[in-house]
Amino acid sequence: MSESDMQFDLQQALEIIDKGGMLLVPNNRLRKSLLAMIAANSKQAVITAPRVEAVDVWVRMTWQRLAQRGIEPFCSAYVLDAQQEQMAWTRIIEESLNTFPLLNPQETAKALSHAYQLMKQWQIDSPDLSRLEQFSGIADIAAFLYWRSKFQILCKEQHCSNLVDAVAILTQYLTSHPIDDRIQLINFYQPPPLYQQLFATFTHAEFVTTVSDEVLQTATLDITRFEFANLENEIRTCAKWAAEKIAQSPNAVIAVVCAAKDSYEQLFHAALADVLDSKSLIELRSDKRFIKESRQMPIAQSALIKDALLLLGMHNDEQQADDLCRLLRSPFVQGASGATNPESPNDEREARLHMEQFMRRHFSKRVSWQHFSDVLNQSERNYSCPILASVLLEMRTILRNTPQQQNSAQWSKTFCKLLAVAGWPGEELSDRNLTTLKQWQNALEQFADASALLGKMTCAQAIDKLRSFCQQKGSQSSTQQGVEFYSPTEAAGLSFDHLWLLGFTDQNWPASASPSPFLPYEIQKQFDLPGSHSEAQYQAARSALTVLINSTRHTLTVSHASSDGDQEFRPSSLTAP
Repeated sequence: MSESDMQFDLQQALEIIDKGGMLLVPNNRLRKSLLAMIAANSKQAVITAPRVEAVDVWVRMTWQRLAQRGIEPFCSAYVLDAQQEQMAWTRIIEESLNTFPLLNPQETAKALSHAYQLMKQWQIDSPDLSRLEQFSGIADIAAFLYWRSKFQILCKEQHCSNLVDAVAILTQYLTSHPIDDRIQLINFYQPPPLYQQLFATFTHAEFVTTVSDEVLQTATLDITRFEFANLENEIRTCAKWAAEKIAQSPNAVIAVVCAAKDSYEQLFHAALADVLDSKSLIELRSDKRFIKESRQMPIAQSALIKDALLLLGMHNDEQQADDLCRLLRSPFVQGASGATNPESPNDEREARLHMEQFMRRHFSKRVSWQHFSDVLNQSERNYSCPILASVLLEMRTILRNTPQQQNSAQWSKTFCKLLAVAGWPGEELSDRNLTTLKQWQNALEQFADASALLGKMTCAQAIDKLRSFCQQKGSQSSTQQGVEFYSPTEAAGLSFDHLWLLGFTDQNWPASASPSPFLPYEIQKQFDLPGSHSEAQYQAARSALTVLINSTRHTLTVSHASSDGDQEFRPSSLTAP
């Protein structure tokens, strides 16, 4: 393997692919970018999909190919996906709540999974380096060691492996069965030791970078810096810039990279929609050149799935009045179209509106299911809703005849039966809701397939687990803006014509150190684990920023707000002139 990085050469990469080689990249975003570059430079109208793979996807694919050939241990185990792994950690934590009381097992499961990945990726639990047990006197470390053991036992019992363990197992196999194909490893700037060992098993591999992460190259770049009085002005000005760039250069690659993406993204998209007048919005929606890659939104946020989960939650003896009002307004429930019951002269759709008005005047915030049902059945009132009352009664009857504890596959069947009784999702769905429905069905299948990992659950626990699957599933929500909005990590390695670095203040770039509570701080600092200490954060931020700037061809804009409410900010030291 080549030890030194080389500059990326598209023609050389194409020659490698033509000769049966492969391009390996850190993530799917860079993979899509490379495929688009290859397609744009191809002289043929139709080309065979080149071998360009994201490394973690390639690991899973290679594991599957070896399993199909009957090779151990690959044929005896499967690799967990991210959702399955999260469920496994959550189950382990929930089963130990008597020993380790926690308020939020799911958030703890995420932190545990992250700590386990760091431990494996930096190999701090290898036999010659492991010192974790020496810190077992620390409560958090002792808890981690306990949960780690339980997780490994569960994986062994269920014949599965998470991704980092799969990489280690695959590396061990490839050490004695090396890959002879020529491979270019593109933009792996600082791979963890675990991946370095994997790459060392490739007989003919070379590291290649599209841009440097060390030396800034700004000679041909038009750079502008702004300081704004407040966050609102900064975001609005950035949105205006994006709209202008879209209009001026519809085929250009335009992006906003934000140091605090989670806090800024919705505000930015709202501002961008606001600065475009109604005529422009109509034109954008009809013009495919402005439609970029769909943003991933959890399907649990869609009205269709919110109402499905709400219906399944009707088993509780007490309900939130707001939830019941939402149920009355739902277009996805039987009777919502205005159908009438032969025993009632009222139009059910109109009656549900009267029922909501009555509830808001007379009901408290929490309502017993029985009281709600009794009021729905008052046939002499204009808010009588016999169809809805009958639906809810039949759903509760089904649940009474269902075992109190079932596995996820059994609960999946029960949930489908309950929703069918409720008439969900209705008959006439928009294209968007049809897409969401398909993703719901996929989430439900994955929930059912996780039976071995989840064990038996009550109805309430099963709904909670299903909601977690829906929170993680991506819903395709097309954006009409021809500009992408990334975090610095997401944008690493991509190329841009025009880039705006938004919100790069002294408070968020470099990001504050956030060492894992489940790994000894001494070891985290020794191994320079990501987020472990301020110097590691500074070097990572500097490298990432260098890559972003070097990846920009024409204009770069850098901004920050000097205040947000009572807080005052300065520009990041890394973006200052």
